[in-house]
Amino acid sequence: MSKEKLRKTDAVDCGKLARELRSGTLKGIYVPEVATLEMRSLIRLRNRMVKDTTREKNRIKSFLRFHGIDIPEEFTRHSVGNWSKRFLAWLRGVLLSTEYGRQALNMHIDQFVRLRGMLLEQTHFACYPVVKPLRGRYVCLLPCRE
Repeated sequence: MSKEKLRKTDAVDCGKLARELRSGTLKGIYVPEVATLEMRSLIRLRNRMVKDTTREKNRIKSFLRFHGIDIPEEFTRHSVGNWSKRFLAWLRGVLLSTEYGRQALNMHIDQFVRLRGMLLEQTHFACYPVVKPLRGRYVCLLPCRE
């Protein structure tokens, strides 16, 4: 085994880099542009918001099930994952036995509405011209309308 494999130090790394550079076998690495790095950051944030929105919806449904409240069929029949204003109004009107339960449900609903608003805002932001050249590579930003 070589020294490079046995011990990893700056001196060994420096020697290896000098040897590679001298022999012409040192290969460069790809460093993305700042715009690309920032776009990736935006995409990661959007993906996290989508997951957080799904988690909050699951928390609300779990909360309702825990308290023995069934979601009416009119809301479950046609909607696959989109929560309408009517459904949110129904959620806000759900009667719970105490004010504490009502407050907890309202906090979940408010959090969901906040997340959905942020996601909508971010989706509209994706329509700005700076994003358009990258659209072919980042398919997840396609929901925007032109």
